[in-house]
Amino acid sequence: LHAALTEDFGFQNILWVYSGRRGIHCWVCDPSARKLSGQARSAVAEYLQLVTGGDQVTRKVNLKGESGVHPSVDRAVDIIKSAFQKLCLEDQDILAEGRWNKVLDLIGDTDLREDLDKIMNRNNSSFTRWNEMTSKVS
Repeated sequence: LHAALTEDFGFQNILWVYSGRRGIHCWVCDPSARKLSGQARSAVAEYLQLVTGGDQVTRKVNLKGESGVHPSVDRAVDIIKSAFQKLCLEDQDILAEGRWNKVLDLIGDTDLREDLDKIMNRNNSSFTRWNEMTSKVS
């Protein structure tokens, strides 16, 4: 998000705040950002939005832009690539037994989601599950 705000929109004065209850908030303090209309602010937020839905609606991930993968997704992959295995697969164990459904629920393609669920059931670690998932979708 920080890279997109600085590189795509040219904002420089950005403050990240953790509120505790409601997660992380971003305050963009540039005068140009503060003068944006509500419609322009919404357009920036929509540009950065990858997950749709909410507490009462099934969440879905949209990684596609108009001409393929959204540029901010490519950039995010480059940023996280070196730390992903340790941070997400080992430390957070995001694909552990009972947790992988939260990841799979973000996939809109029902057939793919069902195929990946079978992969999850036949493996026993986040690392092997991730490797098989990426092989399936590559």
